[in-house]
Amino acid sequence: MSKDSKGKSSVPKRASSSYFHYANEQRPIIQKKHPEMKITEIAKELGAGWKKVTGKEKERYEALAAQDKARYEKEKDAYIKKHGALPVKSRKSTSKKEEGAEGTKKSKRNRSKSKSGGRSPSAEKRSKSKSPSKKSPRSKSTGSNKGSEDGKKASKEGKTKKKVDTKASKK
Repeated sequence: MSKDSKGKSSVPKRASSSYFHYANEQRPIIQKKHPEMKITEIAKELGAGWKKVTGKEKERYEALAAQDKARYEKEKDAYIKKHGALPVKSRKSTSKKEEGAEGTKKSKRNRSKSKSGGRSPSAEKRSKSKSPSKKSPRSKSTGSNKGSEDGKKASKEGKTKKKVDTKASKK
């Protein structure tokens, strides 16, 4: 069984497949030959190499996988005897949109659509309060933009006039 940082026994690590045994053996070799390769490129190289592996070579990796599976089963049985059933990992929702008001995950297919087309009541209120003829404040502005070239030219002209005016007033 594997142990965590405090020395307590933890859940046994799952068995690796024959491909993972191959990849763990070949990865350092590829990294030494090609230190400039990215991780994704190395993974592609490993996949292509695994396709080329012959039956006899695969048997060796399959034997390693079988040994690893036997180890896992042994550790799993020992863990269950000591701690009970293996803990089940739950996946937490990462998207707030997919969570309902109760905090449960809702799929897009199971969402019942209301008259508002699936919008929340607050979104429905906002859309009703706006009149359809009004444009949003983020639409194209009609006023001059400070960052535009015309604005820059105007500010440069203003600066040059001020310099000229100050020279004239000094005389």
